[in-house]
Amino acid sequence: MISKHTWATALLSVLLFGMAAVAYGQDYTYDDAAEAFTQGTEYMEANDIDSAIESFIRASDIAEALGEQGEEVKSRADSQIMGLSLRKLSVLANNRQWEEAIEWVDRIEELDAQYGDGSAYQRAEAGVPRFYFSWGNDLLSDEQNEEAVEMYQAAIDINPNYTRAYYQLGLAERRLGNLDASLEALDRSMELAEQQGEMDDLSRARSQARDYLIYRGSEATDEERFTDAEEYLTRALEYDRESARLHYRLAELYNYTERHQEALEHAQTALDYEDGGATDMARIYFEIGVAHQALGNEAEACEAYINAAHGDYRSAAEHELEYELDCPGWEERVGRR
Repeated sequence: MISKHTWATALLSVLLFGMAAVAYGQDYTYDDAAEAFTQGTEYMEANDIDSAIESFIRASDIAEALGEQGEEVKSRADSQIMGLSLRKLSVLANNRQWEEAIEWVDRIEELDAQYGDGSAYQRAEAGVPRFYFSWGNDLLSDEQNEEAVEMYQAAIDINPNYTRAYYQLGLAERRLGNLDASLEALDRSMELAEQQGEMDDLSRARSQARDYLIYRGSEATDEERFTDAEEYLTRALEYDRESARLHYRLAELYNYTERHQEALEHAQTALDYEDGGATDMARIYFEIGVAHQALGNEAEACEAYINAAHGDYRSAAEHELEYELDCPGWEERVGRR
């Protein structure tokens, strides 16, 4: 049963609504609509976007209440409302106010439903993944890595084909030490880049995956976690079989683990792909020397150590030449450089 209080409240609402409608229709004139429109223009010229939008909304609402008499003002006001709403979105994005920009897109949806034709919201909504992506980049630059992951994931949730968001997600996960998550994101980035014909993006993601695995493999080698090191480094071969640095690290690992023939093969491959000078090749020649020396190939070891006697490897190579091997004429050959 409906109470008397409920009936009274309902009746009062109806009366108030009716009075408001009458007042809105009768008390406001075309001049009022035009004045609100003019005020909106003045705010717009002063670059006060929020106040301009409010004035144009007022002009549109008054014009709508006037009926046919206000149609022209309403049409012009509506156009300004939606144009300014997109301008404000652009300002927020240019100022890197990503959270405010994303919230404003929701407001554009409301405005477009009442004053537009849906096109403004469609344009605004299309930018939301980019806002999350850019927000993630800012967070990553500030080393807020977990928060960056959240933003990249938000961008991907909206646009599952966002190649660069997957790439950046891979970098953020790497910062957090999440190997599998990083590679999963980079793999997806590569897949999408290939589908879309973005070869530069494909190459960049592949290089990141390779380099991360080389880093983890080298770290494991230094810590004598040789099984882990081999897993990481051989996995890196899936991304790049022509990396001199990768083959060098494999040669280093296999010499450590006394698999010298495999070390020699990878070191020779590293030489094939190394495009630097003698100093860059010295470390590779040193591993070749270690492998040949362990395999009993003294002449080949001497030649390798002579070639390794550059830069940081010069002292170590000369030690092997002088104290561990019988290498005729090595001093003269090394000394002439």
